[in-house]
Amino acid sequence: MTAEPAGELDEGVADLLSLLELEEVEPDLYRAKSPVLRGRRNIFGGQVMAQALRAASRTVEPDRLPHSLHGYFLREGLFETDVIFQVERSRDGRSFNVRHVTARQNGKIIFLMTASFHKDEPGRSFESPMREVGAPPPPDWVDDVTHRQSSIGVDIQPGPEISVDDGGPAYLIWTRTRGEMPADRGLNAAVAAYMSDMGAGGVAGNAIGVSAAEHGTGSLVMASVDHAIWFHRPIRADDWLLIDAVPVSNGGARGLVRGTIHNPDGVHVASFAQELLIRER
Repeated sequence: MTAEPAGELDEGVADLLSLLELEEVEPDLYRAKSPVLRGRRNIFGGQVMAQALRAASRTVEPDRLPHSLHGYFLREGLFETDVIFQVERSRDGRSFNVRHVTARQNGKIIFLMTASFHKDEPGRSFESPMREVGAPPPPDWVDDVTHRQSSIGVDIQPGPEISVDDGGPAYLIWTRTRGEMPADRGLNAAVAAYMSDMGAGGVAGNAIGVSAAEHGTGSLVMASVDHAIWFHRPIRADDWLLIDAVPVSNGGARGLVRGTIHNPDGVHVASFAQELLIRER
């Protein structure tokens, strides 16, 4: 049920999509690669989350699209070690399908996720407006290498700084894939899940005065504990998306962040929440 990319893809997009191409070992059991990514010491959590969503998507009919996921990061993922995804078919209903996914490396569970899929149907609509941040970068904008997410085919343009008086601190970025994506809505949703984990959690540290320099010294542990996403409307990951994340609460060595994703037309396409461990080493 995986849609094959049509035509020749940009090298960056091909690299990203190769991470999301899973080998079917047997029914409901999939294998994914975990190549070394520059600038990281372990697997990017958003990668495992996106791969798990792709594994779950392989077990539902094409008209069933992801509308939510809830994931828990249990252990750091290792580079150059295959990740095995076991999918459990929790429910197949007339409108919804629910899947539970367990990700393992070397026999140990590194990630757990429950995902729900829904068949499109009409209904009344409401959506929260996008923050006033100005226009997205132009279509021909070229990413500065210093802002690339470990060279995995994603462009990142930081948004304006938001002061406390204006509702900050906030994490604001425009992001898109570095080249055209296939039309597969499930695949675009998986890439958006990947993007939602690209640094937004850091604003939880900002809320309690953690500086980038302090985090960089290694004196502080900041790691994702759990992550949830709700997909509201179709997403094109190769179009500019505004990720807007704000801190909600810090306490007990944990910080909670809430975020939204809007497309350049201001359409609210997804929401997410992320909890991090923030602990003195």
